Amino acid sequence: QGRSDEGYTRFRRAFIDYIAPRKQDGSLIFPPILTPCPDENRTTGAGELEYISRLKDLEAEVYWLDAWYIRSGYPKGLGNYTFPVGYCVDPKRFPDGIQPLSKAVHEQKKGFLMWFAPEPAPEGGLLQKEYPQYVLHQKGTQGGSLDMTNPEAIEHMVSYLTACIQEYNIQVWRTDSGFQMADVIANEEEGREGLLEIRQVEGLYKLWDRLREENPDLIIDNCCGGGTRLDLELCSRSISVWRTDNSVWLQADGDCVRQPIVSQHLNENLNRYIPFLQNATVTYDPYSVRSGCNGGLTFYPPRQADVRTANFDVDMCNQAFREVKRLRHYWDGDFYRLLVAGTDPMAWCGYQFHKAQEGIGCILVFRRDASPYTEASISAKGIDLDTIYSVDYYYGYEKSKTVCMSGYALKNLTLHLEGAPSSLLLEYRRREDFTHPVGGEIYAGSYCDE
Repeated sequence: QGRSDEGYTRFRRAFIDYIAPRKQDGSLIFPPILTPCPDENRTTGAGELEYISRLKDLEAEVYWLDAWYIRSGYPKGLGNYTFPVGYCVDPKRFPDGIQPLSKAVHEQKKGFLMWFAPEPAPEGGLLQKEYPQYVLHQKGTQGGSLDMTNPEAIEHMVSYLTACIQEYNIQVWRTDSGFQMADVIANEEEGREGLLEIRQVEGLYKLWDRLREENPDLIIDNCCGGGTRLDLELCSRSISVWRTDNSVWLQADGDCVRQPIVSQHLNENLNRYIPFLQNATVTYDPYSVRSGCNGGLTFYPPRQADVRTANFDVDMCNQAFREVKRLRHYWDGDFYRLLVAGTDPMAWCGYQFHKAQEGIGCILVFRRDASPYTEASISAKGIDLDTIYSVDYYYGYEKSKTVCMSGYALKNLTLHLEGAPSSLLLEYRRREDFTHPVGGEIYAGSYCDE
């Protein structure tokens, strides 16, 4: 009936109620606050341990070992996922293997995320050499993709990955670099094209299901090149803390100003469909962190400004992490776009998370770097006009003020931001101690500070 906000809201609610993955106790799986060492193919076991040692003062929840540990580096070292477990680990850069890293992380009471790519089986890899019957390949080639239409191939990979998960005490299993569709198409039966593709995708679902059966507390982080597998079936089995590589491309170009715009743009659109997706946040100031947080935070600072550098501000970074944790409970609420900005650097962007039953919510507003406008008006959604709300204002990580206002005032706010780029966080809650019908000047605006 033309009420698009209502349609998006119902879809999001259905997703959260029936599709989003949950823990064994039935609670939702929110993305964690996680961080990897940014050394990439330069990384070593000693370098990772140094990075982990600096995390002891940070209130991150998960340490993330990314692709760069594999034999010969990424992507050269793909295709070695077969026994012994440690064969895929580069013996020169990681002579002591992965166990020391896992031990150091768990001594800090943090979770351990480890990157895997079980589907590529390039020529020369151990999987292709030892189990060629498990590989789908194109004519004239030996390498290819894991044949997930073959139950034996699936069980081999489940056995191997489970051994890794248990030996390394992995809480979050990250999967990347999916199968090549060309390998599947090359093996389709003439006249029955598409059936092998169906079986391959069903096999992928089975692989993930079997992993969760063998490891009931496991969280699956679905990457696959950054947000390329966000179908409902995989979303029901996984979260995604890396929905695009765009963030690090901008970071590599030294553009840490445009990078938050990417995050805002993805948040204002994808949150209508798939909650709890994240991409890289490269600095820890309020504008960047609020742009990137989405139930958690994927903190990926550039190599020249990570936690090991002398000018890294541990206190400010921890303030950022605490804010993300404080806001997390809003993220399973309804989502509304308030200021739709696209990628325009001159615009303001704003959106809202609202929990109607509890009478609480938060609003995030961003004045982008090239915006000449110091003010913007918003119209909050789901607000009861006949109710009084307390509204906390956060320009930085410390609360600036609390204003008591009517629902009418909250629904018709004009906000002011001096700097560009800058941000404002509003947290509101319904006042249960008194409610009055809206009427008269006093109820048209804010009228008291707490």
